Amino acid sequence: MNMLDYLDWRGDLSFASAPFNEVDALICAWLSYYEFDDLLHDADFRGCLSLRELGERQLKELGPAPRLNLNFTIDPSLSATLLLTKMYDTVRFRDMRLLRCREIFDEKAGVQFAAMSFSAENAPYIVAYRGTDTSIAGWKEDFELSFLEHVPAQTLALQYLEEETLPRSTVICGHSKGGNLALYAALNGPAEKLRQVERIYNFDGPGFCVPMETMPRFDMIQSKIVTVVPESSVIGMLLEHPETYRVVKSDMVSIFQHNGMMWQVLGDHFVDAGQLNLSSVIVDRTMESWLEKMPLEERREAVKIVFTVLEGTGVRNFPDLTDHAVRNMLLMLKGVSHLSWPQKKLAARLILEMIKAGNVSAYEAVSHADFMAEWTEGRGKARRQAERES
Repeated sequence: MNMLDYLDWRGDLSFASAPFNEVDALICAWLSYYEFDDLLHDADFRGCLSLRELGERQLKELGPAPRLNLNFTIDPSLSATLLLTKMYDTVRFRDMRLLRCREIFDEKAGVQFAAMSFSAENAPYIVAYRGTDTSIAGWKEDFELSFLEHVPAQTLALQYLEEETLPRSTVICGHSKGGNLALYAALNGPAEKLRQVERIYNFDGPGFCVPMETMPRFDMIQSKIVTVVPESSVIGMLLEHPETYRVVKSDMVSIFQHNGMMWQVLGDHFVDAGQLNLSSVIVDRTMESWLEKMPLEERREAVKIVFTVLEGTGVRNFPDLTDHAVRNMLLMLKGVSHLSWPQKKLAARLILEMIKAGNVSAYEAVSHADFMAEWTEGRGKARRQAERES
């Protein structure tokens, strides 16, 4: 059972009869992928519209939700449209109100951001941050998390929370980059507002390029953070992130488990998996080892190289790369040929270092019986930190 099945089976239960839970939080986080500005014709909406009103407007103005095979749906805005059409037809969510929605996309500035606020009777106030969409600009901003303490979307996330009036106990949530934005806003937000925050849900979101412990409100909100990742998590393991997280089962495999719509649900909670699988741990170990040897300036230059090549195709969204695939591949090869010699040397060296780090991680996994236990319990990271300091 996934979140859509959850709506079928438990959608007739009001929040008064069945309290708001972690599955509801992921549903709200996923709904943030819905492009409300297409429906509201307002990129900074303030008002009061129920999900039933929004769903009916969607049906009337934009037509029914597309038929999707969720196993192959890359664009989360499409699955969010399907989700809205399911939510507005349930007792549980139909009277939930959208009170605010801000969407900002600036390709030149490299900004992709959206946040929205929901309210329902007998449920906490909800602030949901959107994760990465399919735009090249959005993914570029994600990569910039590896070398910048603050990317534009994080600044906007904090500003959004500072502007909010939290009327009661509040849940802040987000999936993927949205989880990172939820954490960033809470880790840097006003103390008086954070006293209203009950939970911060980070659903498979990446970490930061600086330790979370150094951020202003870490001690205040640490106990309120709930990080949930699938067994084969890759995105949620990147960069500096909290060591305590829940691992849940998914109907997908490998990196495709990042799709939260396919996480397994039982009743009012996710199905626990116990621990990350071996492939996730090897990738996590590889990426950490690779990045820790890469100075921030090299990370910056590497991101510049990758996106210079991608942007040279003229494509604005990743799915569009498959349209005229041969043409786009030739354009990318042309872009690589036009890189400077120092850029080519850097790219080649970083690729070789990543392969080496992967080989070392794979060797450790098969040669050390306690590899999984050490890594998943955090002892692997602590041991290597001690080795670096000695």
